[in-house]
Amino acid sequence: MKILAIVGLGGFLGAVCRHMMSEFVARNYNGVFPFATLIVNVFGCFLLGLCIFFLEKNTHLSPAIKLGLGTGFLGAFTTFSTFGVETHNLLTQGEQMKAFLNVGGNLFLGLIAVFVAFHFVETICQS
Repeated sequence: MKILAIVGLGGFLGAVCRHMMSEFVARNYNGVFPFATLIVNVFGCFLLGLCIFFLEKNTHLSPAIKLGLGTGFLGAFTTFSTFGVETHNLLTQGEQMKAFLNVGGNLFLGLIAVFVAFHFVETICQS
């Protein structure tokens, strides 16, 4: 039950942070492209990369912390389902180029963010 509470709390905080970040980005862009989802997904990939690679180096941390951060917070923070709906909407609106850029941006920038996070943790842990 304790682990469920930790994952639930992490999910709550992740969802709140996602909403706040999405609102901030949406206020600064006119909605021509789903930048809020792209930024949240890429940043979420970076954070999950940091979390996973850092936790691999620090095996003394409890599984509850790992689940709370990874499954709870970051599971709620990233918005892959929103990405799917927004890409579908772009395609059905005849915006194939924007849909392609959205898919490429989320997938490739997200993957790059994971690699950057890995190298960041490797550098810090070697110091």
